[in-house]
Amino acid sequence: MGGVDGGGDAPVSGAGGSSSGTGGALGGGGSPQDGGADKGADGGPVADAPADSTGEAGSMECPGLIGYWPADDDASDKVGNNDGVLQDGVTFARGQLGDAFVFDGTSSVVVTRAPGVSALGSWTYSLWINVVSYPNGDNTYFVDRNSASLPLADLKASGNHFQFLIRYDDGSGLGGPIGGTILPGSWTHVALVRDAGRQFYLYVDGQNVGSTTDPGGSLTPTPFKLGRHFNATNGGFSGLIDEMKIYDGALTASQIQALAQNQPCR
Repeated sequence: MGGVDGGGDAPVSGAGGSSSGTGGALGGGGSPQDGGADKGADGGPVADAPADSTGEAGSMECPGLIGYWPADDDASDKVGNNDGVLQDGVTFARGQLGDAFVFDGTSSVVVTRAPGVSALGSWTYSLWINVVSYPNGDNTYFVDRNSASLPLADLKASGNHFQFLIRYDDGSGLGGPIGGTILPGSWTHVALVRDAGRQFYLYVDGQNVGSTTDPGGSLTPTPFKLGRHFNATNGGFSGLIDEMKIYDGALTASQIQALAQNQPCR
């Protein structure tokens, strides 16, 4: 895994949306993984044409959506067959769009089947998160595997920043980009992008805040858990997660900015 880029890469498109505070109360085209895909000056994905697919409420959804957990009173997957299971007292409150999962530090949502993406391919995770508190510091996991598997495609805390934590199927390459700021009590959009064989990108509120090199090894996203570490009882956070999505492809910078602004994909 290449060294962490602390946000030196600028996004291709204009500024993304900013976080909207909640006052601390409990209650974001083509994929650039093809060999001939163009790159921006920062090496990140270039903005592409809008998708043709239609998402919820008639909006233009980004291409390649294969998993969607809107957290509207249950943990069902609205585009696939990969429903989650509520564990240890997950509740619901008003979120970015409709309701959101509410976590208390020990509760979690467990998705028991792996996302249907290639171990050698590109993919994107997108979600809204409102971190109310994370007393476990760097041991706090917002998205983790749900068992003791080697590969990682996680979102965790690193100081007061987010980290996209990566590890390949053979156990190598532990690391990943760090960036953005965890703002307790505020909604933040986060996207984790694998542009296979090129880069891993971390986007926070539509901005490319960090990247590391992807040598192109096998990395199979696993069944996952929202809300805490897969087995550590002190690895959770208090707050909310909403609009969890997985795409079979690396979304472009402008597409991620659209998700971060709750706008039609462009």
